[in-house]
Amino acid sequence: MTLHAFNSDIQFVNPLVLNAGDAVVIGVNGFVYGQDTLFLGQTGNDILVAGGVASWLTAFSFGISGQVQGAAIQLADNGLIQAYQALFYNGVNLVFHNAGTIMTDTVALSLRGSAELGSASRIDNSGSIVSGGIAAIYGRAGQTEPYSIHNTGVIASTSIYAVLFDDTDVVNDRLINAGQIVGTVAMGGGSDLYDARGGGTVDGTIGGGLGDDRFRPGAAEEVFSGDAGIDTLDFRGGGGAVVIALDSGWEAGGWAEGDIWTGIENVTGTRGADRIGGDGQNNRLFGAAGNDTIFGAAGGDVLEGGDGNDVFSGGAGNDIFVYRRLGEIGDLISDFSSAAAGNDDRFLISAAGFGGGLSAGTLATTRFRTRADNLAQDGDDRFIFRTTDRTLWFDADGTGSTAAVMVADLQANATVTAGDIVIF
Repeated sequence: MTLHAFNSDIQFVNPLVLNAGDAVVIGVNGFVYGQDTLFLGQTGNDILVAGGVASWLTAFSFGISGQVQGAAIQLADNGLIQAYQALFYNGVNLVFHNAGTIMTDTVALSLRGSAELGSASRIDNSGSIVSGGIAAIYGRAGQTEPYSIHNTGVIASTSIYAVLFDDTDVVNDRLINAGQIVGTVAMGGGSDLYDARGGGTVDGTIGGGLGDDRFRPGAAEEVFSGDAGIDTLDFRGGGGAVVIALDSGWEAGGWAEGDIWTGIENVTGTRGADRIGGDGQNNRLFGAAGNDTIFGAAGGDVLEGGDGNDVFSGGAGNDIFVYRRLGEIGDLISDFSSAAAGNDDRFLISAAGFGGGLSAGTLATTRFRTRADNLAQDGDDRFIFRTTDRTLWFDADGTGSTAAVMVADLQANATVTAGDIVIF
């Protein structure tokens, strides 16, 4: 069945119960209204609103007697939903496109559903969703369906939350924001993603909640709260180099200028010459491409420069310097410490990226030499620590037929042993 409302006003006294697979089309000059819930939806309903919908309660309600298996709802450019609540959806595989206007007294989109194998839901908003209640988009307690929200319009709440997923939502949700969000964003449980590289703004805090979350900041000033879990500020794909210290040891600049953060453990840089600093926690700091300067500060940090000639300072703690391929070598390390209690650093080197027949595990002593030059002595030698200038070299064959290459230049008085090199 297809319900058409093209050039007329239709008043509902009682909810219209749709059958599975039914369609609803409300044309540009159509208007459907009532004081009760208007539509009770089922699996497979396809709804297009190009005109107006108004309700004192809920405009569209799905899954009152059990979750539905999918539905498609679209608001066209001139579409309008004005209601106490625009949508209650208990189910999976929702596809919701809004290019119109949604205005509600309470939650605009109320979501609850138990994920099923391969299920996922998506909300695309290029219009406006404005709520006067707890949240414009609300993933309620018990919501385990993963949601992907793509915003190029406006999502706003005159209360607290623009987007709220309950902490019991332990799936990995995504919010791609190239529009405007007014109100707090709370991503809930799970390892979630917030991405504003397309130019999105948020007037409020962006919270990761439980789980290991990833934030990809935009150019605007933003406030991030990692909350629980191991959370990352990821600046890849941004608009230039980044200057950031998790302990606020220096003023943020570049792509991070104006940003504020708490509860962040890890940072990923850009393709530019980044300056990245950690704090007293066990940080993972990745420079990506470019000639980066990376400071670990206290804690057992994992430091990785990526491509480019990078400068490292691990600080106190048992730090790890990561090299995944030969294109990443040639760095300067200012404070490498070997076998010191509480400050015992390591090199972590990829067997696949370096070649030379390396095997996983701590480097065998037969693969290592300490000498006044950088010359391998037999076919087993792969790493040579040159004592005259405190540099670490790699020889792919140990015969000299392939020239040795410098992995890192260390500070005066530094020492390196085979036990300081771990292959993965």
